[in-house]
Amino acid sequence: MIGRCGAISAAHGWLLKLPGGDMTLWADDDGLPLAMRQQGGGGLEIDYRFEFDRPITPGWLSSDPPAGDTPVAPDED
Repeated sequence: MIGRCGAISAAHGWLLKLPGGDMTLWADDDGLPLAMRQQGGGGLEIDYRFEFDRPITPGWLSSDPPAGDTPVAPDED
């Protein structure tokens, strides 16, 4: 499996061959994704990790601009 994703009893993996590169997906017995690796040209590899039911730090999903930033009006068509 790609890396360590916590305590699980079993992981199931799938390899998807795509024109731009391979994609490997690992999931637990319930079908929830644990990890995914996307491989592209030139040796590029992108690893994704999935975690569920984690607490969210206050402010992470805020639409307020960070301190010191100023909102900009959208372009007019």
